[in-house]
Amino acid sequence: MVATVLIDQYIQAGRSLAEMLKQAEFGLQGAFWLYRSESGSWHLVLVTDLVDTLGTLESYKRVQEVLGPDNGLMLLDVKVVGSTNPLATVPQKVQRRGPSTWMLPFSGPITGGGYVDEALVYQLT
Repeated sequence: MVATVLIDQYIQAGRSLAEMLKQAEFGLQGAFWLYRSESGSWHLVLVTDLVDTLGTLESYKRVQEVLGPDNGLMLLDVKVVGSTNPLATVPQKVQRRGPSTWMLPFSGPITGGGYVDEALVYQLT
C-alpha cells in the first residue's frame, strides 16, 4: 500500500504550531507527523506532559487556543499524547543533525511493541 503524501502546507503548519506551543508554555516535548496505514491518513502528534498532569481534554483545549482559525490545520489533524505513551519515544529515536535540518524521517519499532510505518519528526530547539 502506498502512503498518502503529506503536503508541504501541512508540514509548514505543523512546524508553526509546534513553535507557537513552545512559546505558549505547553510543555511540548516532541512533535511529529505520523502516518496511520489503517486509516491512510497523517496526524500531527504532540508529546506533552500536560496530558499526564491536566488530562487529554485540557491539553486539546490549549492546542485549540493556540491553533486559531488561520493555521491551516484543524484540531482533528492533531493527536496529543503524554510522556508515558509509547508514541512519545518517537522523537527520541531520531538522530539529531545540524541546525539546518529541521525535520527527520523515522520508521521502526517503538517502546511497548508497537511499530511506526512512517513519521516525520520536527527537531525542536
